[in-house]
Amino acid sequence: MWNLQTIGFIGVDKRTTYLIEKGSFPKLRTLRLQISKKFKGDVPKMLSSLEQLKNLNELEIFIGWYPLWMLFDRKREEVNQSFEHLGRPSLLRMICPVNHGTHVPDRVIHVTVFPPNITKLTLVGIRHLNDDGMKAIGSLSKLQILILRGLFFDSSSGFDFNFVQDGFPQLQEFQMIDLPIRNWKLANGSMPSLQILIVHNCGMLDSLPSELWSLTTLGKVCVQKPSDAMAAMLQNLKVNNGCGLIVE
Repeated sequence: MWNLQTIGFIGVDKRTTYLIEKGSFPKLRTLRLQISKKFKGDVPKMLSSLEQLKNLNELEIFIGWYPLWMLFDRKREEVNQSFEHLGRPSLLRMICPVNHGTHVPDRVIHVTVFPPNITKLTLVGIRHLNDDGMKAIGSLSKLQILILRGLFFDSSSGFDFNFVQDGFPQLQEFQMIDLPIRNWKLANGSMPSLQILIVHNCGMLDSLPSELWSLTTLGKVCVQKPSDAMAAMLQNLKVNNGCGLIVE
């Protein structure tokens, strides 16, 4: 285990936590953790133990059981502190699936602190993302790639995106996939470095913010499976900044 660099989807238990705390994986760079209902330990403590992985670059957390999200909510501050002190990973992916045909409500929105050095963040299984969650993501000063993925069969009432002023300072690529977004508001100074925008199957979204087309760095906008209103808006849109617009 001394030279191990990648662990894919290992179930979290007391033994796993013990081995990490003991320093059994000094060269580990990629770790994919699966937290199931069988885990009886302390989730914040488990997350804190990841600080022992000095070379960890990519972290994926798969949380597949609704009571665990209730636990995340009850221990919100401890979870946030654990993430805040987890300074090494530059890539973070959190997967929050559907269980037994039932949507997990408000997943991810109570995680308002993320590892500060991440350059790529992927959140999968989102039904809702409140303003606090979006503000927390927007404050990640090194974030370059953001991927937000919902559920393609989601029937929720939808939510709004509010990007605050001067948020996402280094973001270069933004992908939103299968998200029930009703409206997207983009404040001045937000996403000043954006180069690529991909919007896939966001059927509730009927328009893109007008401020988007003022971004001088924007080179590509790809909208896939748009709503009828979105398709009509884009068809009549005149892009003057040399940005490539793809609708398919």
